[in-house]
Amino acid sequence: MELLNFESKYQKDGLKLLSRLTPNEVHQQTYTVVFKGRKKNAKGYFYNIKTEVTVDENATLDEIQLSLYDRYEHVQNLKIHV
Repeated sequence: MELLNFESKYQKDGLKLLSRLTPNEVHQQTYTVVFKGRKKNAKGYFYNIKTEVTVDENATLDEIQLSLYDRYEHVQNLKIHV
């Protein structure tokens, strides 16, 4: 019963308990990426885009690039900043 009260207190404050995090959320890495492309389903010109990507800390370069295709398309000249 004590643990439930502890969790309720922190849920009211808007905090997320470490015990409630999924394993994927605990071991994530954020990278800043720069590339030429455009937003998904957009028509027209390609732009230089700088954004952040959060992936598993053991992700390969290909996995980082593939994660961009959720929001962007025609990704070219990709540079990843650690």
